[in-house]
Amino acid sequence: AFAKFGKDNIIVYQSPIKPLHWATNPSRGDDCYVKLICNKAEKEKVVGVHLLCPDAGEIIQGVAIAVRVGATKADFDDTIGIHPTVAEMITTV
Repeated sequence: AFAKFGKDNIIVYQSPIKPLHWATNPSRGDDCYVKLICNKAEKEKVVGVHLLCPDAGEIIQGVAIAVRVGATKADFDDTIGIHPTVAEMITTV
């Protein structure tokens, strides 16, 4: 992203996450992670997403559509995540 859009144009939103179905297991920590990479020069258009969690392959397919059509960070923020799912964490990062 830095090479393509310039380091000054990139803002990264990231967070460790814990899937809800792990919440009842005290031995599980925040073993998962979500990151949105945005281009500030284009109203924070999302240009990349990293997702490390159970079912990431299934979740990222839907996210890829949003990225391909030019969704912004504000679009993700304005989306109500389906609760309780890991995918909802993408809308709150």
